[in-house]
Amino acid sequence: MKITSEILPKSQIRFHIEVEGEYSRNLHDRILKDMVRNVRVPGFRPGKAPKQLVISHIGTETLRTSVVEQLIQDVINFTIDNSPKDKDLLGGPLIEPSVEELLQSVVIGSPLNVSLTLDFYPEVILGDYKNLVVKAGKAEPDPNYVQDTLHNYRLKQATLIPVEDRPVAAGDIVIVDSEVINLADDSIVPQLSRSGVKLELNDSIIGLEMFNMILGMEINEVREKELIVPDEFPIEAIQGASVRVKHHVVEIKRPELPPLDDEFARSISQQNTLEELQEVLQKIAVELAEVQTQNNIEDAILHALKEITTVDLPDTLIDAEVNSLVQGSIRRAAAELGIELEEFKRNIDPETKKVLWQTALQDGIERAKSNAALLRIFELENLEIPPERYQDFMQQLKESVGSSQDHKRLEFFAQETLKKEIALEWLKEKATIELISEMEIEAEFSESTPENPREESVQSPETEDLVHNTDS
Repeated sequence: MKITSEILPKSQIRFHIEVEGEYSRNLHDRILKDMVRNVRVPGFRPGKAPKQLVISHIGTETLRTSVVEQLIQDVINFTIDNSPKDKDLLGGPLIEPSVEELLQSVVIGSPLNVSLTLDFYPEVILGDYKNLVVKAGKAEPDPNYVQDTLHNYRLKQATLIPVEDRPVAAGDIVIVDSEVINLADDSIVPQLSRSGVKLELNDSIIGLEMFNMILGMEINEVREKELIVPDEFPIEAIQGASVRVKHHVVEIKRPELPPLDDEFARSISQQNTLEELQEVLQKIAVELAEVQTQNNIEDAILHALKEITTVDLPDTLIDAEVNSLVQGSIRRAAAELGIELEEFKRNIDPETKKVLWQTALQDGIERAKSNAALLRIFELENLEIPPERYQDFMQQLKESVGSSQDHKRLEFFAQETLKKEIALEWLKEKATIELISEMEIEAEFSESTPENPREESVQSPETEDLVHNTDS
C-alpha cells in the first residue's frame, strides 16, 4: 500500500491510500484457505473438503464480503500505523468511498483508491494564562436555609389531616388526577396524564402555572386550561399543538407538623438540642455559600481562559461535549415529568433530537475549548496527578458505574478529568481574583447579554417558560 496525507481545517487529516490489486488477491486466497480449514461441509472432515465445494457451501458473496471487510480494516490499520507521529488521532475514520459503496464496488485483484479522514488533537494557542484577572460573585449564605431545611424535615414527619370544609390552600398536600388532551384529535397524551399524583402546593416545587391553577379548588372540582406547546417540546405528537390541561382534585390534606423542639432535633440528627441543630445547619449554609463562591471563581477563570485561547476544534471533541449536555437535558426532563428515562428517550423523535443538539451546540463548543486549554496548561506546566488522588478517583468511578465498564476507558476518563481539575486549581492560585456581590455580577452579565438569551430546551409543560397561555 502507498499513503499520502494532507491537513484540513477543523484539525482533520485526510489520507489517500493506494492498494495494489495483488494485495486483495492475496487476501482473498488467505481467507479462503482459512475457510477451507475451518468450515464444516457435510460428508467431509474439517479441512478435507475441496476448495470449490467450500465456496459453493458458503456462497461466493459471503466470501467476497469477508475479503472486502478485512481489506477495509487492513487499510484503516495501515493508515493509523503510518500517520504522522506528531498528531494524536481522535475519532473517525470517515472513509470515502463509504463502507457500503466499497462492499458493492470492490473488484478482487484490481487496484483500489481510498481516502480516510480522521480528527487529530488540535494545537492549542494560549495567551497570558499565568496572569488572569477576573471578577467573581461572592455568594452569601441563604438566610432561609435553616428554616427551610427544618420545615422540610417536619413535613416528612407530619400527620396528614383530611380537609373537607375548605378549598385548597398553599402548603396543602393534594391528590390530583391530571390529564392532557391534544385538541387536534381530542386524544389523551399518555406521557403527561397520570392519576393519584401527590403534590405539595408550593409554587417553588410544582411551578407557578400549576400552583395558580390548583389553588382554591374544592374536593372533586375539575379545572381546565388550554395551552400551546412549543415546537421543541420532546414529545412529537404535541409539538406546537393546542392542548387542554385538566386537573381533578381527589383529596386535600393539611400537614400537621411536629413541634419544633429538642425532641424533634434528636429524631432527625445526632444533636441533643434544637439550638445545636440550628447551629450545625447554619454552618452548612455558610459552607454551601463558600462552595458556590468557588464555583463562581472557576466559572470566571474558565471564561477568561476561553477569551485568550485559540484552537481549531475537531468535531470529535465538540460532539462529545454536546452529547453530554443533551443527555443531561433529557435526564432532567424525564425526572421533571416523572417518566422513566428509557420510555422518555423512545418518545423523542429525530427532529427533536436535532433541536436539542443545536440548542446545546454553543455550550458544547465552549466546554470543548476550555477543556483543551486546561489540558494544554497541564502539559506546559509539567503538572502531575498525585497517585493517591488518582486511586481514590478510580475507586469512586468503579463504584458509580460498575466494574463491568472497560478499564482502559475508565483510566482515560479519570486521567483527563483529574488533569483538568489540577490545571484549574493551578490557575486559581495564579489568578488575580476580585470578589464582588452576585447582584453586581448579574448586572454586568445582563448588560452584555442579548435581549433573547437561549432558554433551556426541555422543561415541564406545566411551567410558564415552556407553555404559553392562549388567553394572553
